[in-house]
Amino acid sequence: YIKIGWSARVYFWMIDDMKIVETPDHKLKLLESNYGGWNTTSPTTTSSYGLDYTFNPMNQVMANPYRVEGLVANLGGQTQNTKLNIHVTDAIGMTVLSTSTTDTLLAVGDTGVLGLWSGFTPATPGPHEFKVWATSDSTMTDTLTMQSIVTDTIYGRDNGSQSTWYGLGRSCGGMIIGVYYDVFVQDQVSSISVFIDDQSVVGSDIFVSLYEIDSNNDKIYIDQSDDYTLQASDLNSWVTIPFFNPVDVFPPSSPAPGTPLAYMAAVGGYAHPLDTTTIAMSKYTEPATCYIQ
Repeated sequence: YIKIGWSARVYFWMIDDMKIVETPDHKLKLLESNYGGWNTTSPTTTSSYGLDYTFNPMNQVMANPYRVEGLVANLGGQTQNTKLNIHVTDAIGMTVLSTSTTDTLLAVGDTGVLGLWSGFTPATPGPHEFKVWATSDSTMTDTLTMQSIVTDTIYGRDNGSQSTWYGLGRSCGGMIIGVYYDVFVQDQVSSISVFIDDQSVVGSDIFVSLYEIDSNNDKIYIDQSDDYTLQASDLNSWVTIPFFNPVDVFPPSSPAPGTPLAYMAAVGGYAHPLDTTTIAMSKYTEPATCYIQ
C-alpha cells in the first residue's frame, strides 16, 4: 500500500501516472570531481588545501602534480567493483593521459573517493582538459569535464565566468576580499589581478595586498600596493596592480617554525559616498578559503 498525503489551505492536487520502480542491481553516480586532491590528504605534500587552480604556474605544477579525484556513490542494489577513469588532453587535443584507478568495492548506499594518487604532471604549458567518469563491471556514470591552464607565471582560482559581484568601496564602508593560494616551491609575487565589475565608478581607488596564513588560520599582513585609480577602460575588464617590490613566498616546511601554511591574495576599496567599486565573483568557492573583511 502507498499513501499520499498533503496539506493545503485552498488548492488540491490531482495525482496521476504513478509507478513503483525497482532499484537496479548496478547503478553508480559520480557526485563530484576535482584535480586538486581536496577530498584526501596527498601522500607527497606535507600541507595543502588541495585547491583546484584553473591557472597553474608550471613550477608549482611540477612541485605539486594534479591529483584527480572523484566522489562516487553506489546507488544500485548490489556491491559494485568500481574504478575511476581519467582522460586528459592538451591544447591541441592530443591525449596526454589515459588511465584508470585500481578497483574499489563499494557497498550498497556507500560513497567512496577514488583518485590518481601518484599525480599527473603536464609536459607543456597551455590548456588541459580533464574528463572523469566511474565504471563498474556492469555500468558507468556520466562524464564530468574540468579544465586547467598551465601557465608561465599566472596563478588563478576563478572559473573564467562572472556569476555575481561584490562591493569593495561604497557609502557604508570599505571591504577587503581575499582568496587562499598554496605555495609548493619558493617563488615571488609581483602583482595581483582582479576583474572589475561594470558598476564601478571611474576615478575610484582600490589596492591589492598579500597575507600569510598561519597554523591558527590567522591572516598576517605582508605587503600592500599603492592605490590604483580606475579608468574607463578598466570596467568589465581585468586590472593588474603591481607591488612596489616583488614579495618572496615560501612553501610550508616542518623544520622551520612560523613558515606560512598558505597565502591570501586580496583586493580592497574605500568608503565613499559616491565612488562605488565592485568586483566580479566566480560562482564556486571552496569552504574556508575565501574571505570578506
